[in-house]
Parts: sequence; structure tokens; C-alpha cells
Amino acid sequence: MTYAVEQLDAIWRTWRLQHDALRVVLRTIRRRAVDAKAPGTLAKTLYEEAEAAPPCERDILTCQKTAAEFAVLGMWAFFERRVLQLLEQECHKMLEQPANPFNAAVTAKVSGDVEYWKIDQALDLIKPLVDDAGLLGQAKQIKQFRDWVAHRNPSKPTPPQTDPGMARVLLKQLARALDTGPHPNHED
Repeated sequence: MTYAVEQLDAIWRTWRLQHDALRVVLRTIRRRAVDAKAPGTLAKTLYEEAEAAPPCERDILTCQKTAAEFAVLGMWAFFERRVLQLLEQECHKMLEQPANPFNAAVTAKVSGDVEYWKIDQALDLIKPLVDDAGLLGQAKQIKQFRDWVAHRNPSKPTPPQTDPGMARVLLKQLARALDTGPHPNHED
């Protein structure tokens, strides 16, 4: 497994732990509402005295939704960093054997500016590494959701909800493609 895949999995596992822990808390609160002697303790937690009242349930469900959004945001941030690193590595390869001083200057400029490119431009550049171009379109949809989570711009429409599990699968496919480099059936 590559470092990129491991990191995406780690973010997803963290989200699953949060999600499942909140499910256990909600289940315990609901059981206690029905039977005060129900098993499960919430001692020394924010929910110690909580009842299965709608506000408490609503808070937990909101927390689960927010954790899922932040998981997608975190996975995207890591993936975006990986794309930019790959492009920068390619620039460094070009600098290793420059054809002339002009080539070296252009390559150095591009390498320095990669960090500031729009990610959509960077995604377009990695198309030769990806067997299924539709994956890049789906990645751009995840990016749209990430932007909404990060900025919540009320003048822009809310994009479709992105599930952390789906984001993980897609971004892992792309990370694997980035980690394996160009495929023999692609032209350089």
C-alpha cells in the first residue's frame, strides 16, 4: 500500500470511529429514555444527563454530518497535496537534465508556480495517468463539495452530498494511479 492510500484510509477510519461512537451514544441515550436501568454508561461525558430529547438527537445527528463533511474535506486536502507534489516532482525531473538555460528557467518557473495553480488545471494534467477519465470528473465533484464545506458560500448552490466512503474509494483509485505513474498504453 502506498503512503497516499494509507493516509486516505487513516482519515476514513478516523471518521468511522467518530461516526460509530456517536451512534453508540445515541443508542444509549435512547435506551435510557425508555429504561433508566438500561445497560451502557455515559458517566463523565457531555451526555451523562442527556435524555433522548429531540435537541440531543439533533445535536448528535448534526455532529455525525459535520464529521462526514470534514472527513471528505480532509481526504480532498491530502489528495490535492499529492497531485501538486507529483507535478512538482515532474518539474524537478525536467531540471535534472535541462536542454539549455532557457529550458531550466522555464522549468524552474513552472515548478515554483505549481503550488498556486487551480486544482482543476492540475487534475487536467494528470489525465494521462488515469485509465478512466470519468474518475477525474467525479474528483471535481468531490472538490466542489469540499469547497462548499470549507466556505459555505450562500450565493452558490449546495452541491450533492458526498459520502466519505465514496470519496475514499474514488480518491484511492486516483492516488494509486498517481503512485504508479504513466501506463504503457498512454502516449507521452
